[in-house]
Amino acid sequence: MTNVTNVANVATAHALDRLPPQAPRTFVIGDLHGEVTLLRRLLVTIQPQPTDTLVFLGDYVDRGEDSVATLQELEELRTRTQMIAIRGNHDAAWLEVFTGTGYRQRPAIPGARAIWDQYRGLPPVSIGRFLETTVLTYEDEEAYYSHAGARPGLPFWRTPPDELLWGPPGFWHERDAQGRRVEWGKPVICGHYEVDAPVITPIRICLDTAAYRTGVLHALEVSTHTLVSLRRTGEVDSHRVSW
Repeated sequence: MTNVTNVANVATAHALDRLPPQAPRTFVIGDLHGEVTLLRRLLVTIQPQPTDTLVFLGDYVDRGEDSVATLQELEELRTRTQMIAIRGNHDAAWLEVFTGTGYRQRPAIPGARAIWDQYRGLPPVSIGRFLETTVLTYEDEEAYYSHAGARPGLPFWRTPPDELLWGPPGFWHERDAQGRRVEWGKPVICGHYEVDAPVITPIRICLDTAAYRTGVLHALEVSTHTLVSLRRTGEVDSHRVSW
C-alpha cells in the first residue's frame, strides 16, 4: 500500500503485465454514485487503451460528489475505449421519470433529492440521455455481468429485469429453492450490495463497497484476476485474486 501515485501506477502495471503486449483487457468497475474524482484517479491508474473493455456495474448517480460530472467523464471515456454501462436501480429510477426532454418529477430513490435541489428541479437532460444508453446485462467468455446478480436455479439470461436491478431472492444462497447447488457456468459479477470488501468466489463476485461513503473504488481485470483498489486518500492497492 502506498500513497505515492506514481509508485502505485508502476505496481499496478506490474500486476497487469501477465497479459501479452497490446492484449485487450477487460476491467469491471463497481458502483460510482457520483464519485468523479475517484473515477478519474482510477482511470489514470489503469490507463485504459482503445482495445480495452470497461464494464461499469451501474448506479452512476446520487449520493456522491458530482453525478453530472461523473456522467460527463464517462461520455468522454466512451470516445477512447470500449465501454459497457450496466443499468443499476438508481439509474432505472431516473429513467422512470425521464420524458426525453426533462423529468416528470424527482426520482423516488435515496440520493436523488440533492441533484434535484442543486438544479432547482431542472436537472440536465444529459443525465437521462446517458442513462438511456445503459444495458441490463453483459456477457463475455469470463463472466456474466449485471447490477444486482442473477436468479438461482435459472439460466442467467432468464433472470427477471427487476431482479437484475434490485437483487434476486436467494442470490447469496449456496443452494437454490430445489436444493441444487447455485451456479451459472461462470461467475456473475455485480455491484449493488455495499459489501465491506470485494466478494470473490467462483460463483459470484461483488465489487460495490459504497465508494460514496467509504471512499474506496474497485476495478477487477478479469483476464489476469487482478483487483485494483483505489482510496480517496490516493492510496492504490493492486493484487492477484483467485476464483
